[in-house]
Amino acid sequence: MQTEVSYRTYGKTLDMLESMTFSFNYSAYVLLSLLILGFSSFMLVYNQPDLRKRNLCSPIPLRSQNSQILLGNLVYALLCWAVMMGLNFMLFGKAVFAQQVFIFALNALVFTVVCLSLGFLIGSVTRSRTVQAAINNAVTLGMSFIGGVFVPQFLLGKTVLSIAQFTPTYWYVRANNEAGQLSRLTIETLSPILGYMGIQLGLAVAILAVALVIIKQNQQSQTA
Repeated sequence: MQTEVSYRTYGKTLDMLESMTFSFNYSAYVLLSLLILGFSSFMLVYNQPDLRKRNLCSPIPLRSQNSQILLGNLVYALLCWAVMMGLNFMLFGKAVFAQQVFIFALNALVFTVVCLSLGFLIGSVTRSRTVQAAINNAVTLGMSFIGGVFVPQFLLGKTVLSIAQFTPTYWYVRANNEAGQLSRLTIETLSPILGYMGIQLGLAVAILAVALVIIKQNQQSQTA
């Protein structure tokens, strides 16, 4: 006995460039989760009372200590970025040599800097693993949902998009979406995308400034 089976497809099949755009968009969630957990885990250990007191007694200035922490976290961030880029390159093969892919990679690198700042801030305000996990889930999932990582931005309402504009994921996804639609790379076509990357860097600087202020206040309260 044989049964006839028919398949129906709706819409169009995603081409390679659209698939890469989706993949790089989803990388935002992975980078957020990896970097926030990594940085905040380090900060939890670094901020232990006994270790903190020993560091405060050292001849190394607090500014130098914070700079060394940031540099160490930056190395970890670059490793995570390189792994994500390597996975995307393995997934799409020769297609990764398309011009748009270099824009995706640069945008992901900028977003990695934002994740570094977020992880530094969250690690500065958390004092337990439970709080760390709760904040990480809230930040990564919340920013991914409203920013267009899980749900395409054109499906989101105006109110959600208005709120999402205050998050770096919105600008990261928007830059990827526009890069994926480019047919040729010129200064005019790249200007909006570079502007979105600049907004991400601005948010990273603002977040990092808040984290440094919190750290300085905590250190002053401990030495008082």
